[in-house]
Amino acid sequence: MTWVLWAVLSAVFAAATAILAKIGVTGIDSNLATAIRTSVVLIFTWLLVSLNRGPQTSPQSHHAPGPS
Repeated sequence: MTWVLWAVLSAVFAAATAILAKIGVTGIDSNLATAIRTSVVLIFTWLLVSLNRGPQTSPQSHHAPGPS
C-alpha cells in the first residue's frame, strides 16, 4: 500500500471517530466515551497491523556498523 492510501484511511477513521464522538455518546460519562473511542481505535490498529504483516525479518541489520 502506498502512503497516500494510508493517509486517506487515516483521515476516514479520524472523521468517523469525530462523528461517533458527536452523535453516539450523548448522555454517557465523558471518561467512558473516551475509553470506548480509544478501544475502537486500538482494535482497528491491531486489525490493520495483522492484515498488513510483511515477511518476518531478523531484527539485526546487515548493514555495516556506524562509527563507534
